[in-house]
Amino acid sequence: MAISQGNSMAGQDQHELVKHGTLFFPIGCYADDMSKSAVPWHWHEEFEYALDFESETVFLVENMRVPLQSGDGIFINSGVLHSVERPPRKKRKEARFHSAVFHSRLVSGNRDSVFWEKLVKPLLTDSAFRYVVLHRDIPWQREALDCFQAAWRAVEMEQEDYENFVRYQLTAALGLISRNCPVIAQSLSQQELVYEQRIRAMLEYINQNFNDELTVEKIAASVNISPSACLRCFHQLMDTTPMQYVKNLRLEKAAQMLKNTRKTAKETALDCGFNDVSYFTKAFRERMGLTPQEFRKQAVE
Repeated sequence: MAISQGNSMAGQDQHELVKHGTLFFPIGCYADDMSKSAVPWHWHEEFEYALDFESETVFLVENMRVPLQSGDGIFINSGVLHSVERPPRKKRKEARFHSAVFHSRLVSGNRDSVFWEKLVKPLLTDSAFRYVVLHRDIPWQREALDCFQAAWRAVEMEQEDYENFVRYQLTAALGLISRNCPVIAQSLSQQELVYEQRIRAMLEYINQNFNDELTVEKIAASVNISPSACLRCFHQLMDTTPMQYVKNLRLEKAAQMLKNTRKTAKETALDCGFNDVSYFTKAFRERMGLTPQEFRKQAVE
């Protein structure tokens, strides 16, 4: 199984559409390079981990901003909204890391197994457990990182009988997390859980209408809350504003369009909800570090 360049594609409700691995071996391993593509807000049913950071990388996990250094790792639970902050342009060449996304059944098999009861079920049913940061100076966390790294490398190398080796390493890592995570789990309050439900609905609305004229009032009305409640929801859970999210989403959509179609920058701007082409060009350069024309040229090289 080849290692792939990371590519998060989210559907209308930000549920990731990328299939990770195969039906029989449901894990995808990725070499993520933030100089080539961003990781937008998304969620998926699978577990995810990331490690081998070449420079400081900031994960955004619901209402938390999580900076990760070289040697650190992160494990993210199923169904948790997350993204990766795009680094400043001068740091993007070093903004690389490895990640893997795997379905719980790779470890548990069917739901009648001891692996399901002892390793997977406790994580999936614990609404307080969202993610855990792993540091090499803590023994059990270092051991978990080594297991995750060994699994990633085995997929990369496709060594003999690597599927069983990968399952063994993931089982060991989840066992370490299941036994230790209650002490360090990052939990959400009841209010934040309500915010999360609202956020998912508002993200779905925004993705369905990103190229229309959107306002905070329209976004709030999509879930029957006030504009001030909408602002609080985005700030509390995603540390951004609704309109900043809309702007960034439009720019990411524009980048995909420039990469995959022959539409002009003006056509792309209009299709992505930008009525002022000069503003689009300026915003695109601030976000991507390149003008739309430069970005397209680099994408086809």
